[in-house]
Amino acid sequence: PMVIFNPTQGQFKQSIGYLDRYFQDPNGDSLSYSIVQGPDPLSGLNLTLHAASGYLAVGGTPTMPTSFTIRATDPRGLYADMNTTLNFVPEAISHAVVDATGLLTQLDL
Repeated sequence: PMVIFNPTQGQFKQSIGYLDRYFQDPNGDSLSYSIVQGPDPLSGLNLTLHAASGYLAVGGTPTMPTSFTIRATDPRGLYADMNTTLNFVPEAISHAVVDATGLLTQLDL
């Protein structure tokens, strides 16, 4: 699944939701989910897994690329991993040049 960044709001958009959309057990067994590799804490990406419902919430404000791994496990201990990489790199936004002259000039950026 893709993790989507909304530049207007400056944060990630919920794009994953219920994990049973991404995992399917061939025998129809119920699956349990876990985060086996969380995103780098400095990345700005936050994950919250509601294990009982299999709902994965995505949030935060991006600061650097990162990845994470979600695992689905069946009652027999067999599992499948889903690796997701966020290749977002913050980019500088270009602004018009500010020309300030005088002895007491203050700019709040």
